[in-house]
Amino acid sequence: MHAAAAQDEVREIHRRLRRMLTAHASERMRTRRLSSVAVAAAIAYGRLVHTRGADIYAIGQKEALELARDGIDLFRFRGVQVVCSPDGRILTVYREHNFRTLRPGNRRRRTGRRCRRLAQAV
Repeated sequence: MHAAAAQDEVREIHRRLRRMLTAHASERMRTRRLSSVAVAAAIAYGRLVHTRGADIYAIGQKEALELARDGIDLFRFRGVQVVCSPDGRILTVYREHNFRTLRPGNRRRRTGRRCRRLAQAV
């Protein structure tokens, strides 16, 4: 994916974020000083882990390095995690660099559902 296409994808997610944020998530973004661009980047490019009944999108070192090769700079968003409900609402956001808590019990990652909920939310 090229950097220009990546920026367009993040802008589109950013535009749809307001409809998906709960009041709690909005407050947490404000108090934790996490921008909506950071949240959009986590949803667009972060790893997706289904654990404890929620979908968690997280940007780690691996994702930042992998996308840096394509010209997409995510280093400032490392550690951003976005917790979404099964229906796609954003429940909370935070920054945590320890990803051990994201490991599901069965050690199986569910992938391939990125951004589909965002596209359907419109």
